[in-house]
Amino acid sequence: MNNKFRKISNFEEFFREKFGDYQVNPSSGLWDKIYHKLVWKEFLTFNINSFNAYYLTGILALSVAGILWITNPKTEINQENLKDVVTVSEDQGESKKLILQETLSEKMLQATEDQTEQHIAGFEEISTDLKETKTADKSELEETRIKKQETRIKDQISQPVTRNLQPASIIPPTADYTCSAKSGCGSLTVLFENRSLHANTFIWYFGDGGTSGEENPTYIYDISGEYIVTLTAIGEGGESIVTKDTVRVYYLPEAVFEFIPENAVLPDDPVYFYNYSQNAVQYLWDFGDNRSSVEVEPVHFYLKAGEYDVKLKVWSREGCTDSVVIFDAFADDGCQIVFPNAFTPNPNGPSHGYYASGSTANDVFYPICHGVVEYRLRIFNRFGKLIFESKDLDIGWDGYINGTLAGQDVYIWKARGRFENGKSFVRFGNVTLLVK
Repeated sequence: MNNKFRKISNFEEFFREKFGDYQVNPSSGLWDKIYHKLVWKEFLTFNINSFNAYYLTGILALSVAGILWITNPKTEINQENLKDVVTVSEDQGESKKLILQETLSEKMLQATEDQTEQHIAGFEEISTDLKETKTADKSELEETRIKKQETRIKDQISQPVTRNLQPASIIPPTADYTCSAKSGCGSLTVLFENRSLHANTFIWYFGDGGTSGEENPTYIYDISGEYIVTLTAIGEGGESIVTKDTVRVYYLPEAVFEFIPENAVLPDDPVYFYNYSQNAVQYLWDFGDNRSSVEVEPVHFYLKAGEYDVKLKVWSREGCTDSVVIFDAFADDGCQIVFPNAFTPNPNGPSHGYYASGSTANDVFYPICHGVVEYRLRIFNRFGKLIFESKDLDIGWDGYINGTLAGQDVYIWKARGRFENGKSFVRFGNVTLLVK
């Protein structure tokens, strides 16, 4: 084995012995940094035996820099400019590595034992530099990351303000209302005031089947009862429903009375007043002779003959009122109502109670009357069950129940009404149904 290969073998053994346990995790651009370190090391350690293109390149670079500085004083030559002259462009990275390897091989072949020690010391210095470079790389990476974050924040700040603006929140509606009256008597008129917020469409439910789409409706309750009012308010943010008030419509009392005898001889005969009022708890009688009474059914003595208008006013528990007046109560005005006590239905089928006035067929049960303006007839079987009802003087009972002829029997009837002179009447009795 010649001396050339022996030196190489000894150097590798020595290198493995000194650096066998040392590991370096290369970072980005490490090979370029090693190359630059070796180039500058070789360049700064002058050796006439190794004078080569590096020294020539350095001399030329300094000459060019001097000429440029003299001819153009405004041009600044800094370390980065000089570095660009000495080093090769980034696209020649592979060539750098090959040149570095060739240079190392030549130095190892030509070096003496003293030169070998000198190279080893150089490698130790390079190792130290590698550690410093690794730390520097981390600092550069951290600095790069911070710069990128700053750039990102600046970009966000520089964006138009509308980028971060969100659409205005849509406020959901709130349904609310008030009403002018929550209770009343008879036909009650109620004004509803809408106090809803953030809504443009409204649906009212008045509780008795009536509805409205008006914003502030007026509604009339014509039937007594309790009614729950609901309002639905609809807007861009959805809908809101409120059930807030209950409207109570009280039953009206009904003032009804009659007296006997109808043809009383005044001032001799006492007059008995019979009170048939409904849903009433308080009464006031005005007998037409400047005297009155609060009794339920009073007995009154007139002091002389004359024309007397008798009036009865009644109050319900809720304070609702009604009244009735009989004008010239004791005059003979010919008003009357009379019912038969038997009839014979037509066996060929129901007639729905229609009859011809003055007919002698006697197949419909109806009254003979004069001057009647209000009328209600009801018929019951012997067990008190209602089987027929009519509020029309032109419709009587034809003897049929739900389309089937009733059995021969005695039935109970009751009639209530008012004459045209204001007198009220209540009549009742029995009627016998005869089957042909």
